[in-house]
Amino acid sequence: MSSQPAAEDSAVDKPAKAAKPAVRKRTAATQTTTPRSRTTVPKPAPIDVVEVAEPIPGPLPAVAVKPLRSTFRTIVGFGVVLAAAVAAVALLLIDRREAAPTPNPGDPVAVSTQELASLASEHGSPVYWAGDLSSRTLELTSTATGTFVRYLPEGATVGGSSRALTVATYPMRGAYTTATRRAKADGIASRRTRNHGLAVWTEARPTSVYVAFRGVPSLIEVYSPQAKEARTLALSGRLRPVR
Repeated sequence: MSSQPAAEDSAVDKPAKAAKPAVRKRTAATQTTTPRSRTTVPKPAPIDVVEVAEPIPGPLPAVAVKPLRSTFRTIVGFGVVLAAAVAAVALLLIDRREAAPTPNPGDPVAVSTQELASLASEHGSPVYWAGDLSSRTLELTSTATGTFVRYLPEGATVGGSSRALTVATYPMRGAYTTATRRAKADGIASRRTRNHGLAVWTEARPTSVYVAFRGVPSLIEVYSPQAKEARTLALSGRLRPVR
């Protein structure tokens, strides 16, 4: 029984030894075929060297022009943006120069014609004046009662106590009806203005003349230290809303 396992071992060993040469032959065949397939593939290195060495006609200037065009567009675009920014700053400076100051209620402030128009446009009701008078400084005072446009003569200070020609506007419903009724009272003088208004004043205080217009909910007062100047201006038709 001990001899059978030995025979079996020898039978197993023999096929294994015979198989070794077959494996070696396949390996050798593979080694011999691989070099042949590699030699058939062209090498790219020499071709790349030849292409780089050759000069490139035509396309090179075109490639160089594209960045110049894009750079030109960038410069032009930047110039447009810069010009727009400069224009915006200039407009802002102009607006600041012509913008009307914002006076506190009751505080008088010197204004130009443009500034007065700007403030009047923001007012809830019309603001009347007598137009721009030469050699007079415009002073504006706004209160809860009304607005006061003073024409200061030369040498007068803004907010000073000196008496000067003044056009005041008082919001009042039915102002024309009230003026018509008061014109019939004793001690009241009245006349029609050139711009179809009604002017009334008291004989005891002729330095203040009150003017009302039909359909306008405002009563306008023209004051002057000189009664004749107040009456002449009120009747002249120069009173009109600031625009």
